[in-house]
Amino acid sequence: MRVIIIGGGEVGTELARRLSPDHDVVIIEQKDDLINKLSNEIDCQVVSGNGASTSVLVSADVRKAGLLIAVTEIDEVNMITCMLAKKFGVQTTVARLRNPEYTDDGKHVLQNELMGIDYIINPERVAAEEIGHYILNPELLDTDYYAGGRVHVSGYRINNTFPLHKMRLQDVKMPPSSIICAIIRGDDVIIPGGKDVILENDEIYVLGKTNKRSSLFWGGRKNSGHKRVIIAGGGRIGFQLAQMLEQSQSLSKIKIIEKNTDRCEKISEELSRTQVYHGDVTDVRFLKNIQIRDADLFIAVTGDDEVNLLSTLLAKKMGAKKTVSEVIRPDYQLILSSIGIDKVVSPRLLTATIIMRLIRKGNIVGMTILREGKAQMMEAIMPAGSSLEGKRIKDAGFPPGILLAAIARGEKILVPDGNERIYASDRFVIFLLPQHTTDLAALFSGKFKHIGSFPALHKLNMENNS
Repeated sequence: MRVIIIGGGEVGTELARRLSPDHDVVIIEQKDDLINKLSNEIDCQVVSGNGASTSVLVSADVRKAGLLIAVTEIDEVNMITCMLAKKFGVQTTVARLRNPEYTDDGKHVLQNELMGIDYIINPERVAAEEIGHYILNPELLDTDYYAGGRVHVSGYRINNTFPLHKMRLQDVKMPPSSIICAIIRGDDVIIPGGKDVILENDEIYVLGKTNKRSSLFWGGRKNSGHKRVIIAGGGRIGFQLAQMLEQSQSLSKIKIIEKNTDRCEKISEELSRTQVYHGDVTDVRFLKNIQIRDADLFIAVTGDDEVNLLSTLLAKKMGAKKTVSEVIRPDYQLILSSIGIDKVVSPRLLTATIIMRLIRKGNIVGMTILREGKAQMMEAIMPAGSSLEGKRIKDAGFPPGILLAAIARGEKILVPDGNERIYASDRFVIFLLPQHTTDLAALFSGKFKHIGSFPALHKLNMENNS
């Protein structure tokens, strides 16, 4: 499919990188430095110009496109581009819109249908929701749902008090229909076997039935959340996060630090329970004065990676119990995680994940990107007439790096072993390494080539959960 992306910034680049292996991708961008970078780094066509220009869209062969994604920094450009794309016959359009007047339910005047927009996404809103979920559910890194909500995959960061710390997987008593499907350890992604040991700072991903989440992973501890929260940055993410947190009665104090005086005045007028401070989040004396040592959680969402990094380090050093940081540049993600920041949030990656879910049509019906694309979870439907239909999983010849973690078959949810047979219309929840995305697409289009015996790595995993 031909995909046109308007805007070659962080989000546009991320999307192009992920879509170009499987689609004919064109990026429209005006800035020369971004054009050069895109041309050198991504295998796609780059067109110079304004995406809201008819002539530029024509030069990008817009009439042949099945999808247009407008992710420039200007809402109005994105809206106009989608409107023009629909006039040229593009089937699906996606627009990044940040202004709440365009996106808040019941408040915007313009109807999406009139503007030619099929899907709207607000990266800052998505990031704020991600952080808000973490604040109110601190035991979880993240949770996603599959098979119509009947299967959940939850991520946990292991510390030395976690119930599974230093346990071998073969010694873990998993509840029915549950499996530890992945371990992320530093830069490594592990499809775990029975002899693997869960270590401190590991991130584990657990799949299970939504109504069967085991107390094993909560360790019987009360989930009290974070009572005192300090937000560094009163921009779109920080402000929307504060608005969300004001709805929770479990938080006793919410504070925002903002460097811009005018912005301080504006957000203080719109927030009711949040204390707004004018100051520099990298100033040690200022942080002492606002009692950073008493913070249960310090969140850095200033829009500047370096400021976020320094302020979270200072906050941790000065007594904040946990820290969260926004990251913009992809190469900063691992740095932030490795120095003890408890959660890293990337608006760029969250946005790309949501858009990728929207456009994964056919038999691939769901997807989650884990840890800067180091791994993925996907939901896929086995088509009728596949050469794999009726085979046992152990005889299907899936390559190493693909783990069939669960099957939704009718009303049943199964964690399969190697003897389970494959049937048409089975919905698989699959953990895979990114280099196998093409293999997976071929598998669920009926074009997968049998390549040999089932990998021993998966057999170990099955032994854990038999």
